[in-house]
Amino acid sequence: MVYTDAQLDYPVQNMLDHTWKIWLDDVGEDTLVSSMLTFNDCYMILGNPWCDGRSGPSDYNLCNDTWQAETNELYCNDEALFNTATIGDVVASQVWDRDDPDVGRGMEVLWYTSMNMLAYQPTQPSTNGTFYMYIANSLNSTEGMNVVHDALYSRRYADLAAQAGFNFTVYYTDYNGMSPTEDQRVGDGRGTVS
Repeated sequence: MVYTDAQLDYPVQNMLDHTWKIWLDDVGEDTLVSSMLTFNDCYMILGNPWCDGRSGPSDYNLCNDTWQAETNELYCNDEALFNTATIGDVVASQVWDRDDPDVGRGMEVLWYTSMNMLAYQPTQPSTNGTFYMYIANSLNSTEGMNVVHDALYSRRYADLAAQAGFNFTVYYTDYNGMSPTEDQRVGDGRGTVS
């Protein structure tokens, strides 16, 4: 499997708690959102770009107006509020209702590649032991599309592949909030990190 500019868990636009937690686990809950994301793209990553027409027309109504108004009030209407928001704040406020009886846990199966990787690995008979994963992410600025495809996700893929026992190689550039020792990581014998 080859994946460049990989995304890991969804949604990445109108990003919710589970995906923000990937950032929290890596850069810490007190890290300012503004160090990861530019205010001009708040509407795209914290908000839903389908609500204001910036993403173009859609065949379906993809906007929850109530949720969008609450998100904009918390983060996207005022740059001063945005600049004080932490990763911990967005993990706490942008929460997916997993107990929704219609779509709650079902969407998690579709959205959370990280959980699926750990639960369902290729088996020896189907792959002849030759399943390899290569992930390469080089985007690392605070622009919205860079957040969606950030280098951080490659690093997380490496962690998951090692846990799941995949053969893997990942490449990623430095990213905002990256630990100074992160560039010293090496693979676990099944894969390589560079």
